[in-house]
Amino acid sequence: MATGLGIVLTAGAFLGMFLLAFVTHASRWRGLCFAPMWAVGAALILAGLRGSCFFLLLFSRRQPLPWERFDDSASVRSYSSKVMTFARKLMILDRKLKVKDIHLRRLQRKIVIQSIAGGVSFAAVMETFFLLLPIWR
Repeated sequence: MATGLGIVLTAGAFLGMFLLAFVTHASRWRGLCFAPMWAVGAALILAGLRGSCFFLLLFSRRQPLPWERFDDSASVRSYSSKVMTFARKLMILDRKLKVKDIHLRRLQRKIVIQSIAGGVSFAAVMETFFLLLPIWR
């Protein structure tokens, strides 16, 4: 989910910059409004490329392991809504457990910081590239 959001944000920033530059012929400094979209989008994509969810890493959470997902006391559950059943299959509404291992939390923090730094540097390169184009008025 987070990687998909990152792709949408990055593509939206490219589309917005192209529209601003080629269609409206606005001032080049209006293009700076797309820097946060590029930074957040690239950070989400970089975290996703490592096979992890940015938001779970950010809050030091983890998804339960398969044997932790079922409670013996609640052996029979019925979901009345098809939407709830679908959401349960996608593990959207599952409980998230706090990571207790200090080394794993430190590793998660490192991945988040590297993803944010990569996103900010990607945004800086893209902004510099687009703002130096000779198409602005």
